Amino acid sequence: AGAGFVAPITIPKADGTSITVQISGNGVSSGAPAASAPAAPAQADASTTPTEEYTLKEVAKHNTEKDCWVVVNGEVLDCTEFMHDHPGGKMAIMTFAGKDASEEFNMVHDKNVVEKYASDYIVGKLKPSAKL
Repeated sequence: AGAGFVAPITIPKADGTSITVQISGNGVSSGAPAASAPAAPAQADASTTPTEEYTLKEVAKHNTEKDCWVVVNGEVLDCTEFMHDHPGGKMAIMTFAGKDASEEFNMVHDKNVVEKYASDYIVGKLKPSAKL
């Protein structure tokens, strides 16, 4: 095995306990896409990029396997259909259903991975929140 990484993630549960999962691997390779994953060239321009804005509270309503939104770097993605094809598995996405996954996402993905492979799943942007 090569030099990889291990990223432990602790997720608090409503009952006061928590779940700790570990994501490990060697990162995402830039090899040829799997035969079952059609390569969709990014043709998005300003006219096709969603301009809808959502609060984190609105995103939080989409937290099930049949309706799963995740925030990554200020973009809101509908991962409902994609999670079954995600190379890291469905649980990697479901762990952050209805939440902002940016910090953990950026630990294991290249900077342009959403733009390159998941731009069709962007449904809008996260509304900036006023922090007092």
